[in-house]
Amino acid sequence: PTAWIALSLLALGWTVTAVLSMPAHDKLQVGYSASAHHTLLISNQIRSVLWGLRGLLTVQMVIH
Repeated sequence: PTAWIALSLLALGWTVTAVLSMPAHDKLQVGYSASAHHTLLISNQIRSVLWGLRGLLTVQMVIH
């Protein structure tokens, strides 16, 4: 079950990237946008938490 949770966290991270981060980057390439900047900051925080949790699960799988 731990591997499935880790895989789910990975899929969630990719989803956040596709749905929030990529459009925000696209919008910022055109010019500065406070809302796009805010979205990018929030999406990066979400992705950081997801990768951190996934890392902890991976360590747990290696140890056990």
